[in-house]
Amino acid sequence: MNLTLTQYVKKRNGVAIGGPKSLRNNLYRSLGAKNFSTFWNYWNPIFGYYLGKFIFKPLKRILPVSISLIFTFIFCGLIHDAVTIIVRGRISLFFYNLVYVYGACCFVN
Repeated sequence: MNLTLTQYVKKRNGVAIGGPKSLRNNLYRSLGAKNFSTFWNYWNPIFGYYLGKFIFKPLKRILPVSISLIFTFIFCGLIHDAVTIIVRGRISLFFYNLVYVYGACCFVN
């Protein structure tokens, strides 16, 4: 099933994008998650939607799901580091390494 961004966010938050309880629901669901992989299902649904649609799903067609997930987390870290590099003006791979570890932690649950 292909969800639109609006449908995806409503599924994750229980309310539409920009709804009055959107942030509250997002924090409650993600920070109250029973495990690490469930946390990632709720955390930042807008960014997660695009990572899933344009990175994870295409990778999943040619690679095993576990490898696709790791590469998706690595890509996420690289995007965060690119923003950091633009703002700070120097290379830092902090998020790349951190998010890679986060991806690996999803397999522990």
